[in-house]
Amino acid sequence: MMPVLLSALLLLHGAIALPASSLHETSYDSDVSTHTIPNTPAAIWQPPLGTDWEIVLLSPPTTYDDKVAIYDLDVWDNPKETVGSRHAKGQKVVCYFSAGTWESWRPDASQFPDEVLGNNLEKWSGGENVERWLDIRAGVVRAAMRARIANAQEKGCDAVDPDNVDIHDNDNGFSLSANDSLDYVQWLIIEAHRRGMAFGLKNAPDILPSIMTNIQFAVNEECVQKGDCHLYDSFVAAKKPVLHIEYPKGDDSNNDPVPGEEMAAACAFMQSHRFSTLIKNMDLDEWVQHCRTMLSV
Repeated sequence: MMPVLLSALLLLHGAIALPASSLHETSYDSDVSTHTIPNTPAAIWQPPLGTDWEIVLLSPPTTYDDKVAIYDLDVWDNPKETVGSRHAKGQKVVCYFSAGTWESWRPDASQFPDEVLGNNLEKWSGGENVERWLDIRAGVVRAAMRARIANAQEKGCDAVDPDNVDIHDNDNGFSLSANDSLDYVQWLIIEAHRRGMAFGLKNAPDILPSIMTNIQFAVNEECVQKGDCHLYDSFVAAKKPVLHIEYPKGDDSNNDPVPGEEMAAACAFMQSHRFSTLIKNMDLDEWVQHCRTMLSV
């Protein structure tokens, strides 16, 4: 038998182990079968349709609105005590982190080797802070994200809000496909559920149909502006909430109220009574207007 063919057959039957030097550092994580998600554990929190919420990511909040049911907060910037204080008020805490980008200012930034760092996110990279797309297929990336999810669990978060999972729709530098994003999101769902936390899909409505039964809520930015809120019709019909944000001010961040006409355009759209819509500054500071002031949810 030809040596090459013999080696191939032995490899298939497990008789030859590949040397470590032949395994690329960015090999796929192998502990999850692609596109296979166990049934959601019964203990996982399911927020109700139309729930009211607030999101503050720029820095830890200085004041809190006790009337909202959910706070979406940065997992890095808020200690366990903050989560506990919200629980004491009967609120749930969703913990935000970026799952699709490397952020130079994060404590674990050194754990990502150069080969998993793709193109810059121009909008969010400036001065000392740099943000770059990640090769979400890489084992080292998934190990870091597993640690971030574990951090959220340790702090007592009720759910996770992993951002930038729509990497396939952006100039990421790795030619990643929608299937790559889907595989990654499915893996993230499993990791969150293993730790008793709910999962919210951030944007990426094109992969929503494939995971709709496995996630507890969606987080959407600017579906009114983009004209694609209808992509969530089946989701809200299943009585799962869309935590929705519009940014009518664009890049301006100030405490000025949005005029009534602009507010109405952002708040009163088809199916809007089923969405949980906030008007925010783009930097997601503490300024907010709630569409509950205009609509009966």
